[in-house]
Amino acid sequence: MTMQTGAQQTFRHGGGLAALFYGLLAAPFALGAHMFVNYAFVHWACARVDHGWLGAVAALFLLISVSGAAVALRTWQRAGSDWPDASSDVVTRSRFLSAIGLGVSVMTALLIAAQWLAMAYIDPCMR
Repeated sequence: MTMQTGAQQTFRHGGGLAALFYGLLAAPFALGAHMFVNYAFVHWACARVDHGWLGAVAALFLLISVSGAAVALRTWQRAGSDWPDASSDVVTRSRFLSAIGLGVSVMTALLIAAQWLAMAYIDPCMR
């Protein structure tokens, strides 16, 4: 029987796996939800000439995306802060998923910020 390190035990069961998948999937889901909610609210916001709600929605989903990046960074640091190597163990898998989650979350946060910036300069009610 082999001894498991703390990182192996963390990422083999519930909490560590949930953190890995949150870091990997929170930002893409936030981007999709951001687009869905913005398309649903744009007619309502234009009818009331109040675009502040659209900015608030973008800020909320940007925060969710950044939280995904923070969780991915934390799990990457907990797994050893090294780039994944060729070994096939739990820690290497966790490093890989954390690194991919960090990259995806940062890129998705940039997309949400770019959409928010476009809303600030281009009238969303223009047809």
